[in-house]
Amino acid sequence: MCETKVAVYGKGGIGKSTTSCNISIALARRGKRVLQIGCDPKHDSTFTLTGFLIPTIIDTLQSKDYHYEDVWPEDVIYRGYGRSGPC
Repeated sequence: MCETKVAVYGKGGIGKSTTSCNISIALARRGKRVLQIGCDPKHDSTFTLTGFLIPTIIDTLQSKDYHYEDVWPEDVIYRGYGRSGPC
């Protein structure tokens, strides 16, 4: 299996979320499975990829009274652009 990892870094306001989202969509359109992980407190890319605002990890931890051991993958992983069926 060929696996590629891409990281996007830079100062604020230069379009990291937009660029990451566009790369994820382009790869998904080519039939690739994509996992986009990021620190996105403004929901810039998550809304574009999912069509709705997902909770941040802080929101999720707060809902679990900050018991990280009670956070499960299904609490923080959401189906995004171009996916149907099980993750």
